[in-house]
Amino acid sequence: MSDKEVLKVDCLAFAIYMAVCEAGPECFDAFWRKGKYGPGFGIGAIKKQGKHTDCLTVVDPLIENLLLSKISSRYPSHLFIGEETASESSERRTYSNLPTWIIDPIDGTNNFVHRFPSVGISIALSIDNFAEVGVVFLPVLDELYFGSIGNGAYLLENASKVVNSVFSEGFDKTIFTSSPAAVISNLTSVSRKLPLYDLASLEYLDDIDRCSVITEHGTDRNEVSLGKRTRTISRLLSSDPDPLKGGHIESLRIMGCASVDLINVAKGSADIYFESGPHIWDYAAAAVFVLESGGALFSGEGLYGTPEAVPVSSNPDVEPKPFNMWNRTVTAVRAMPNLDNSEGQEIPGSAIKKQKQLAHQLLCLVESIDYEPDGFPPE
Repeated sequence: MSDKEVLKVDCLAFAIYMAVCEAGPECFDAFWRKGKYGPGFGIGAIKKQGKHTDCLTVVDPLIENLLLSKISSRYPSHLFIGEETASESSERRTYSNLPTWIIDPIDGTNNFVHRFPSVGISIALSIDNFAEVGVVFLPVLDELYFGSIGNGAYLLENASKVVNSVFSEGFDKTIFTSSPAAVISNLTSVSRKLPLYDLASLEYLDDIDRCSVITEHGTDRNEVSLGKRTRTISRLLSSDPDPLKGGHIESLRIMGCASVDLINVAKGSADIYFESGPHIWDYAAAAVFVLESGGALFSGEGLYGTPEAVPVSSNPDVEPKPFNMWNRTVTAVRAMPNLDNSEGQEIPGSAIKKQKQLAHQLLCLVESIDYEPDGFPPE
């Protein structure tokens, strides 16, 4: 096993421990207003940067600081990007190729405030400027999603009981008496691999008019952005026969949590996710699950009204812009099987070709919204 793979396994085991055993109980108790978060405490929801739609509670920085402290102690040379830490600075920064932890302490804070259970603790590790390890724990639903590039992605249900049993003696002693690789092997053996459905049973999607789409309306409600989002949704739902004016999609979902959106694509429970404006900490961890489940990631920059917006029928070999972890636009398409030819033989590459076409079809209906990146990748 290479040094990089050894690091990934160690960090994956540590991230699972931190999400479920350390941060999870804090988030769970605060969600249900239990324990020290009971009557008289008050989670103190405030609005960030004057936006009435962007909430911050006292629990967000509490969990982020807890994770930062533990990570810094175990991996002192690693870097750290946390939502609340980054939000405190108006300056964009240049990120590094060094191992970097990317954390959203409570993804879906508005859900958290209003007690809607799609709430996640999201932890990713970027190595060489790409998310290699992902962990998302949904404490209210007690579901753990975890994975690393090249090693699959998994769902562990009833996660609190299982993970706390594995780490009953704490992280350091467990790792000393066992090993990170043994811990991950133990957990994967009782988990379900993503996608949750056999690939052959996942429907081959030949057009977006057969798709269930997930998106988010975001916290930016200025007149220009809101108008673009509203018109985009109208076009996606429209039955206009012009493929550049109507998408005919079967359904549209808004879950209020980007990591949960991407998880549903990775599971095979949603066909496409797209969004303009999420931050790197919103999607870095769950992006690992999409890729490891056989899904595809692309840029989410809208093409509506641009010269690139052409029907797939006119250009079947479309190449959507590749996914860039830093540019705050994301499109994800779920896994699907390759097509068979007339002789019943699999056509290699037909699935990824169709994933590209579906992403292009959707983005032709999406109006572009410009967002400054959170920072810049290294040269």
